[in-house]
Amino acid sequence: KEFKREETEYSIMVENDVNKIKINAQLDDSCAKVTGIGEVEVKEGINKLEIKVTAENGSTRIYTLNVTVKELNPIEVTINKKKYTIIRKEGELEPPENYEKSSIKIGEEEVLCYINKNTKNIIIGLTDEKGVSKFYSYNKETKEYTLYNGYNIGGMKINILEMPEELIPKGYIKVSFNYNNNKLDGYQYIKKNQTYAADDKIKGSDFYLIYGINENTGEKTLYVYDKLEGTIQRFNSDLV
Repeated sequence: KEFKREETEYSIMVENDVNKIKINAQLDDSCAKVTGIGEVEVKEGINKLEIKVTAENGSTRIYTLNVTVKELNPIEVTINKKKYTIIRKEGELEPPENYEKSSIKIGEEEVLCYINKNTKNIIIGLTDEKGVSKFYSYNKETKEYTLYNGYNIGGMKINILEMPEELIPKGYIKVSFNYNNNKLDGYQYIKKNQTYAADDKIKGSDFYLIYGINENTGEKTLYVYDKLEGTIQRFNSDLV
């Protein structure tokens, strides 16, 4: 992956027989200093390495390199024609709030998982072919995986789910919006020839309709997210 000055986190995957990597850095400013380079030992699983650059004026910037060393006998799953490896070691991904450590049988092996006691949602860590690791919700009945979209929005922990068609109010259109550098899908009531402050590229309101489950209460419903205020509340269908 090409290096970009403003992009501070990178992920790579290496074969199982790799136990050391060499990190090189070329500075634009000869007066700046860098630490974290050179030969570094890595072990099976995810290795989080930090490269710290200190400018002449004392300001610093930390670049994170996530090096995933492939497992010797990995458990692979396929999602939308893409291959992923199940993370079996604790500590490689930090579980979300309200999730407790457990295990579940995948194929013939017991693997690490986490379960929310309120929603009964099961999440399993998966690593893609580029070395990027994320949690995925696992359905025991269908054996299907879906990307876990748990976010703390306006003080509420919401796991955002795919909106069922029958719940989409008339006149609402699916759009994307950014939340804490994450691209999320929501719905807006679009009015023609009207622009708003939230997004220059979207003609719609500053309010986004999302469908999700409150991971503190287990309630599954429609929510309205106010991007300008950063608040969220249940959607009142009586007002539609």
